[in-house]
Amino acid sequence: PEFSADGKRLAVTEEGRKTRIWNTADWSYQSLEDSVSTNVQQLVFSLNGSRLAQVERGVVRVKPGEVVRERGGKVFDLASGKFLLGVQVLRGRSLALSPDGTLLALGTGNDAIQLWSVDRGQQIGTLGGKGAIVFGLSFSPDGKTLAGCVAVEGFKLWNVETQQEILTLDGFDGPRQVLFSSDGSCLAVRSLDGRLQLWRAPSFEEIAATEAREQAEGKQP
Repeated sequence: PEFSADGKRLAVTEEGRKTRIWNTADWSYQSLEDSVSTNVQQLVFSLNGSRLAQVERGVVRVKPGEVVRERGGKVFDLASGKFLLGVQVLRGRSLALSPDGTLLALGTGNDAIQLWSVDRGQQIGTLGGKGAIVFGLSFSPDGKTLAGCVAVEGFKLWNVETQQEILTLDGFDGPRQVLFSSDGSCLAVRSLDGRLQLWRAPSFEEIAATEAREQAEGKQP
């Protein structure tokens, strides 16, 4: 189950049944179109509450004696309950929706993180691309930054607009989950060893100011 940011909706999925969105005021519900799954791993609301994404796992038999697990990312419009986007990836484990619900970030085991335009139904980029499994993803509240927990490599931040990596923090024993605070100033990262670390998340303006200061100091005799 997953609550929306404002607490007014609760998403619940059951094996073999459509995902339901419950109104917490009167506990009425709507069922989402084409949402039936046997193994939903994660449910995520967009910050503005307009859309819901889910990642699920199925089994695909490629050839006799070989079984490949395939996970799919789906996005739904909550005003109409209609299905908007479906993406199939191998070894996918995590996803995130941008605050306005227009971008889907889907972690994979092959191309790291795929970025999709929900409205256009097109992949618009790939972040990482080193074949490392991504276990956790989170957009900043302003939608400008994506945080991800990448197996082996550590915890990373990307600029969503330029699709460039901003920084990597190692020293984690398998980062698994990440979440921005509601004001975007802090990041919580949970690792495989059970630790929860809190990190201050600088704004792009602070990063630019720091880089400018370091460049100026480097030019001084």
